[in-house]
Amino acid sequence: MRIGIDIQSTQTKMTGLGVYTKNFTEHLTQFADSRFNFVFLSHPTSRDLNTPQRLWWENIELPKLARREGLDLLHIPAFAAPWIPPCPMVVTVHDLIGRAYPNQLSWPSRFYWGRWLPASIRKARKIIADSQHTKLDILKYLKVPESKIAVINPSGHEGFSVRSEVVPLNRVKNDLKIYERYFLFVGTIEPRKNLSRTIQAFARFLKEKTVQDSFQLVIVGSKDFAHGKCYIRLLQNTGLEAQHLVFTGYLDTERLNRLYCGA
Repeated sequence: MRIGIDIQSTQTKMTGLGVYTKNFTEHLTQFADSRFNFVFLSHPTSRDLNTPQRLWWENIELPKLARREGLDLLHIPAFAAPWIPPCPMVVTVHDLIGRAYPNQLSWPSRFYWGRWLPASIRKARKIIADSQHTKLDILKYLKVPESKIAVINPSGHEGFSVRSEVVPLNRVKNDLKIYERYFLFVGTIEPRKNLSRTIQAFARFLKEKTVQDSFQLVIVGSKDFAHGKCYIRLLQNTGLEAQHLVFTGYLDTERLNRLYCGA
């Protein structure tokens, strides 16, 4: 059986969707029955795709590749499925933020995540939800039969170790101007993450401590959401001294692992 997997989300700077897809495909090919033959499909150029480019990939190039490869099944683990399925499809749904929070997205993103992706999900033979909450959202917003949905929770992240050597950890901390003790937040800087509430809680924590300079809140994630406007607005309303907040931007897996270990 020839199974195609869309791995476009792993081709550039990986966020949660890319990390999920990368680890899923690596372990699937390692443990799957030998009767299954996997074909990995991605855009010929390794770059982040904007909304029009992604729609072109998913609806023109991806189906063309699927037919060329003679696939029996196509799995979409991160983004939207083709509008006209080239073969039976399985789609993994991580959330329905476009439906739940449409006012937090630009109009192209609102169309893609709020309209196009939900409509394409309905075309799947089987839907994987990676949490029970996401399954409930699918039932609420998309009205698909419950029998089509399987909840498969992601595993713990095997790519991260439980400890880091002191020297490499200190090197990362020095590069990022991080003190000895810090709290860590990882995620794109956008309204739905409720990061402002995290910062408010951290500010309350600092007021209860006598040695404030020894604590920081380290925020790891892209600042590009809404062309950086969310980040700028957040920065203007923190009410904290600059040395207490560290915005690192996107970090590679190795440096992120160090920070997890030292938090």
